[in-house]
Amino acid sequence: MNEKNKNLKIKNRLLTYKNKITKKDTIIDLQTVSQNKEYALVSRIKSTNEAERFLFFSDHDIGVIATVEYFTNKKNLKEFQSNYLKNNESFTAVFIVEGKERTNLGLELILVDNKGFD
Repeated sequence: MNEKNKNLKIKNRLLTYKNKITKKDTIIDLQTVSQNKEYALVSRIKSTNEAERFLFFSDHDIGVIATVEYFTNKKNLKEFQSNYLKNNESFTAVFIVEGKERTNLGLELILVDNKGFD
């Protein structure tokens, strides 16, 4: 992800987001927020031969489970595309996920970037 998106970088468990439009930087400590909450990242990037890849990142499985559930729900996907993917199909989204025993109890979208891709 660090190689594909110029606006988002992960280093030493910190995610740095440079918003070129608002000229504000955001730094998120990706360490687990609490026992039942964590950050999860989803990135859709172009690969070789016109292929695309979805990348799902989180410290524990609940983040991946919740974001996969979100992006495989047709209603959520249509809404996400309508709101965030008007000019570019590549993106990185950051969520905070709440869960217990592999059960998704809540998912909140923190930020989406689709401007940092070539």
